[in-house]
Amino acid sequence: MNCGRLYGQLLIGHRGFVQGLAIHGQCRVPNLLRECAIQTRLLRTDFRRHESLFTRLRRGFLQHTAGVTRACARQVEYVMALRIHRTQQAGVFYFQLCGGAFLRELISRLLSRFLIRVRASLLSRSQNFLMSASVMPIFCWKEERIPSEYLLRYSNELEAVECLKKHTCGSSLTPCKPSERKKAPLLSCPSHFHDDRPEDPWELFIQQGTLLVWRREVPNHRGEGLYEYKVYGTYDDITAVDFLKVHIDTEFRREWDSSAVVLDVLERDPQSNSEVVYWEMQWPRMMSNRDYVYKRRYIIDEEQNVIVFVNQNTEHQSAPVKSGKQRVTEYWSIIVIKPLSDLEKPGLEFSMTYFDNPGLVFPSAFASWATATGFPDYLSKLHLATVKFAERRMKEEEEAAKAKKAAEAAEAAEKEEKRRKDEEEQKKISDSQQQPPETWEAFFGGGPVLSNVPNERLNYLLNKLKLLGT
Repeated sequence: MNCGRLYGQLLIGHRGFVQGLAIHGQCRVPNLLRECAIQTRLLRTDFRRHESLFTRLRRGFLQHTAGVTRACARQVEYVMALRIHRTQQAGVFYFQLCGGAFLRELISRLLSRFLIRVRASLLSRSQNFLMSASVMPIFCWKEERIPSEYLLRYSNELEAVECLKKHTCGSSLTPCKPSERKKAPLLSCPSHFHDDRPEDPWELFIQQGTLLVWRREVPNHRGEGLYEYKVYGTYDDITAVDFLKVHIDTEFRREWDSSAVVLDVLERDPQSNSEVVYWEMQWPRMMSNRDYVYKRRYIIDEEQNVIVFVNQNTEHQSAPVKSGKQRVTEYWSIIVIKPLSDLEKPGLEFSMTYFDNPGLVFPSAFASWATATGFPDYLSKLHLATVKFAERRMKEEEEAAKAKKAAEAAEAAEKEEKRRKDEEEQKKISDSQQQPPETWEAFFGGGPVLSNVPNERLNYLLNKLKLLGT
């Protein structure tokens, strides 16, 4: 920067010299030469001073290279040792608190997030469409749609739940004590898909009134504190259709579910009642929010008088993995709703089988406490939301009925007014045909000459015309 400034001053001095020659001529040449010499000496002095400064710095660095290197190495060693020591302390703390499975899961998640960020960076810099297409394929309904046969398999789910209640409590009507709870493999239940894992029996986990929750371990997550849950409950003040609509209405869910940060429908297939949904769920502070991309479909089995609603995780090109969010790649749920009498009448029982891997292993005691408090709270909010939805629907139906009745009344009044006007018009026409015109003007359509002829004279003339015509 100093060399550039010196060079600029030198150029300014020479430019002034040239301009002086051009303007004032040769009479001021000695003065200009003397001024140029002074400028040159000043520039030489500044240049030598800066050159000596750079020379001293270079010589000092060359003479003390070993000392500077040792100081830098000591600083780096201190920072690295401090970071390693803190990491070791955190690892020991979490190992004592959660066990080795938590550390393994944490390391694998950190590594996967690092790889995801590297891949996202490469994709954003390369701008290669083929690479992005290979990473995130285009969603195809023909391949990704949940089959109808899969949904119909769960039509008799509530029969299996009734059998599960008998196995775990001995009676479906008498509540069982915690000491009487036992695991049930469901070997004699009617639903064949419950007998696929007799080595992982269901155990009763929560019982609050008519709410029952069972759980069992997932085969590929043994020892990690991850369970799949089965929920059973009954409501006598809401309908099955309203209960289903509350599940699928994303706009209404954003009103009653405060944990839904983002909830959008990415794509629809109306012919099969299928949708692809992006859902971002709010987690406590110091933890990343979880986001889901899942497909869902529902079917109403009129023969069995039951509704089956299935959700499964998937991928979609409109919702790539976002930095700062933990994408949940293992998620599914099966909801079966059966009305006690009719789909449109209050009274239902439901079953929900659910599994979710948030990507973080919690201590078993903490996970059990969170689930035991989370399920009843969520179902209570869901029930209140359904009641509110039904009230809103009834209010909208009443307003629509009132609007329809008002429109019908307005249409009837308009028809009556039109009929009255038509009758008056017909009456005027008939009266005009029966009564003779009062003046010659009214008979022939007007005329200033014969407009004041009295009726007697008009009748006389008309009679004369008739006689002439005959």
